[in-house]
Amino acid sequence: MNWLALSTRWGAKTHLFVRKHAPLRSFDPMISETLVEVMNAEGPQLHTHAVPKAVVKNATAV
Repeated sequence: MNWLALSTRWGAKTHLFVRKHAPLRSFDPMISETLVEVMNAEGPQLHTHAVPKAVVKNATAV
Protein backbone atom coordinates (compact mmCIF):
# COMPACT_ATOMS: atom_id res chain seq x y z
CA MET A 1 0.00 0.00 0.00
CA ASN A 2 2.88 2.40 0.67
CA TRP A 3 4.35 2.03 -2.83
CA LEU A 4 0.88 2.32 -4.29
CA ALA A 5 0.30 5.62 -2.48
CA LEU A 6 3.72 6.97 -3.47
CA SER A 7 3.26 5.99 -7.11
CA THR A 8 -0.13 7.69 -7.16
CA ARG A 9 1.34 10.88 -5.67
CA TRP A 10 4.14 10.84 -8.26
CA GLY A 11 1.55 10.82 -11.03
CA ALA A 12 1.38 7.15 -12.00
CA LYS A 13 -2.01 5.71 -12.93
CA THR A 14 -2.58 3.15 -10.19
CA HIS A 15 -5.28 0.62 -9.38
CA LEU A 16 -5.98 -1.47 -6.30
CA PHE A 17 -8.03 -4.63 -6.71
CA VAL A 18 -9.59 -6.19 -3.61
CA ARG A 19 -11.72 -9.33 -3.44
CA LYS A 20 -14.19 -7.98 -0.88
CA HIS A 21 -15.89 -4.64 -0.21
CA ALA A 22 -12.81 -2.74 1.01
CA PRO A 23 -9.08 -2.98 1.71
CA LEU A 24 -7.87 -3.49 5.30
CA ARG A 25 -11.08 -5.24 6.32
CA SER A 26 -9.53 -6.62 9.51
CA PHE A 27 -8.71 -3.10 10.75
CA ASP A 28 -11.06 -0.83 12.68
CA PRO A 29 -14.04 -0.09 10.37
CA MET A 30 -13.45 3.66 10.66
CA ILE A 31 -9.92 3.25 9.24
CA SER A 32 -11.09 1.06 6.37
CA GLU A 33 -14.00 3.36 5.52
CA THR A 34 -11.80 6.46 5.64
CA LEU A 35 -9.25 4.80 3.37
CA VAL A 36 -11.97 4.01 0.82
CA GLU A 37 -13.19 7.62 0.93
CA VAL A 38 -9.67 8.99 0.40
CA MET A 39 -8.97 6.54 -2.43
CA ASN A 40 -12.21 7.50 -4.16
CA ALA A 41 -11.28 11.19 -3.89
CA GLU A 42 -7.53 11.10 -4.57
CA GLY A 43 -6.63 7.69 -6.01
CA PRO A 44 -5.57 5.04 -6.59
CA GLN A 45 -8.59 3.73 -8.46
CA LEU A 46 -10.22 1.14 -6.20
CA HIS A 47 -11.82 -1.98 -7.67
CA THR A 48 -13.86 -3.90 -5.10
CA HIS A 49 -15.27 -7.43 -5.41
CA ALA A 50 -12.57 -8.17 -7.99
CA VAL A 51 -11.76 -11.87 -8.21
CA PRO A 52 -8.95 -12.73 -10.64
CA LYS A 53 -9.66 -15.44 -13.17
CA ALA A 54 -6.02 -15.90 -14.15
CA VAL A 55 -2.55 -14.45 -13.88
CA VAL A 56 -0.74 -14.40 -17.19
CA LYS A 57 2.93 -13.58 -17.72
CA ASN A 58 3.49 -10.92 -20.35
CA ALA A 59 6.68 -11.70 -22.28
CA THR A 60 7.24 -8.06 -23.22
CA ALA A 61 6.92 -6.61 -19.71
CA VAL A 62 9.96 -5.29 -17.89
